Amino acid sequence: MLTPKTQQLPLDLKSVPALGREDFFVSSCNELAAHWIAKWAADGGGWKPFPALILYGERGSGKTHLGEVWRNRAGARFITAEEFIHLAEDDILSIRENCVIDRIDLLIGEREQEQKLFHLYNHAQQSGFFLLLLSRLSPEKMEFEIKDLASRMRAAPSAEIMAPDDDLLLKVLAKRFHDQGFMVAQPALIFAVTRMERSWEAIDHLVEAAIQTATAQKKQVTLPLFRELMAEDKTL
Repeated sequence: MLTPKTQQLPLDLKSVPALGREDFFVSSCNELAAHWIAKWAADGGGWKPFPALILYGERGSGKTHLGEVWRNRAGARFITAEEFIHLAEDDILSIRENCVIDRIDLLIGEREQEQKLFHLYNHAQQSGFFLLLLSRLSPEKMEFEIKDLASRMRAAPSAEIMAPDDDLLLKVLAKRFHDQGFMVAQPALIFAVTRMERSWEAIDHLVEAAIQTATAQKKQVTLPLFRELMAEDKTL
């Protein structure tokens, strides 16, 4: 059911077009994660006494988007799991900046990678920088090789980002069309949201398909157009 509870968090998201250029929309599916991101700067102490925050959720839930918000705010370096694997231990210990590390769940279970992550966690705590760790699994569900790393990861604050709910999808979809110059009536948006896949990729696909069709037909984006698109394209 759609509710009016969706809020706006005024963060600069110019590099995250799937969530709009100016506003990050907060709803029940991501409000705890957004709280921790906002807390990092709000009290001046980051996430102390912990040097790390873990955001976890399934593919397409918006982890990378929210990670990009923090990366821009914290002047952080973004490191993919693949890049982390190729870092030597000396490289780890030379880091002096805030970091976002993507897909740490791909590193857990490999002793060598866990050892580097353990050193980075301790190094961050001692040096005063922070880590935002993104994962598809919660720390409790990860099968660690190194017990000391497991205890640190499970003690650090963590927040699940669930798949976007109807409230959030409605707000984001409306803004995406607005940014492209299309004013779409709420009944049409509700029709689309309640029938589409719950993911940012699905929003990208739907907006692109709808705008292409509306432009070609020299029409507005309407409920009949959504119905036509979804009948023809089973991926929507």
